[in-house]
Amino acid sequence: SETSYFTYASKFDSAQFLVLEFLDQPGLNSQEIFYGNFFFADVIKSSGRPEEAIPLLGKTISFLKSIPDSSGYVSLVYGNIAECYFSSMNYDSAAHYSAKSISLSPQTSLRSGGHAVNYMILGYKEYVNKKFEIAAAYYEKAIKEYKSRGEYCELPLCYTKLARIYNSIGNVKQCEEYVNMSIRVSDSCGIESYTLLAKRTMFEIYQENKNYEAALNQLIEINALVGKMENDKLHQSLGELKVKYETQLIQQENETLQNLNLKNEEILAKQKIALIVAVSALAILSTLTVLLIRISRKRKRAEQELSVLNNQLEQQVADRTLHLTEANLEIRENTDLLIYQNKQLVDFCNIITHNLRSPMRNITTL
Repeated sequence: SETSYFTYASKFDSAQFLVLEFLDQPGLNSQEIFYGNFFFADVIKSSGRPEEAIPLLGKTISFLKSIPDSSGYVSLVYGNIAECYFSSMNYDSAAHYSAKSISLSPQTSLRSGGHAVNYMILGYKEYVNKKFEIAAAYYEKAIKEYKSRGEYCELPLCYTKLARIYNSIGNVKQCEEYVNMSIRVSDSCGIESYTLLAKRTMFEIYQENKNYEAALNQLIEINALVGKMENDKLHQSLGELKVKYETQLIQQENETLQNLNLKNEEILAKQKIALIVAVSALAILSTLTVLLIRISRKRKRAEQELSVLNNQLEQQVADRTLHLTEANLEIRENTDLLIYQNKQLVDFCNIITHNLRSPMRNITTL
C-alpha cells in the first residue's frame, strides 16, 4: 500500500526504496519474492520507462515455478506487459499480451480492475483498425469489469473511448452523452485529470466535426481547468514544501532538544558526581569534626587530670618544702645545741685541767 501511495504521488524513488528494502529481508518465500520484483517493475513502468519494465516483468514469471496454479499471477504479469507495450505505442504487442492475460485467467484477475485494462487495450487496437463495433464491445466489457469490481471512478476512461467511436460512426448525440457521463463521474470522484481528458476528447471531436465555435468554447474550458489544476498543483507543492519545512523544523527542534537533553544529562551527571563528592567530603568533615571533638574532650580531660596532678604535685612539693624547712630548723637548733654543749665540755675540760694542774704539781713535787 505504501508503494502504491508513493507511485500515485509520483515519488518513484521512495517507492523503489521501499520495494528494495522489502526484497532485502531474509527468509522471503517465492510468492513474496515475486510480488517484490513485480512491484519494482511496476514502479519502473509508472515512472515513464515502460521499455525497461518489460524484461523485469518477464523475469518475475521465473519466481512462480514453485507456486501451484500460478495462472492468475502469470495473467497479472502479461497484463502489465501489455500496458508497457501500449505506453510505448506498440499496440499489436499490447493487444497480444492482453489477449494472453485474459486467456490464462478468463473468469478472474488479480488486478484491481479485473481484465478491464486488457479489454480497453484490445478495444483501442480495433478502434485504430476502424473496427468500431468490435471496439465498442470490448469497451462495454471493460465497463462491466469496472462496475463488478466497484471501480466506478475508472469508467470515464471507457466513456471517452466510446465517445470517439460513436463520433466516428456519425452518432454525435451519443458521443456528447458519453463525454458528459465521463465528466459527471470524474467530477463526482474528484479526478480532475479525467475531467480534463473528457473535455480534450470533446475538443478534438469538435475539431474533427469542424465545429470550431464549440471547439473554441471547449478550449476555453480546458484552459480554465488546466489553470485551476496548475494552481492546485502549485498550492499542493507549496503545502508539501510547508509540511517538509515544518517537518525539518520539528526534526531540528527534536535534535536541539536531544542535544539539550544530552547536555543536561552531562550536567546532571557532573552535578551528581559533585554532589557525591560534596556528600563524601561532608561525611569526612563530619567524621573529622567528631574525631576532633573527641580529641578535644580527651585533651580537656587530660588537661584537667594534668592540672589536678600539678596541683597535687605542687601541694606535695609545698609539703616537702615545709617539712624540709622544719627539718633544717631542727638541725640548725640541734647544731647550735651541740656547739653549745661542745663549748661547755671544752670549758669543763679546761676547768678540770686547770683545777688538776695544781694538785698534780703538788704531787709531782711531793
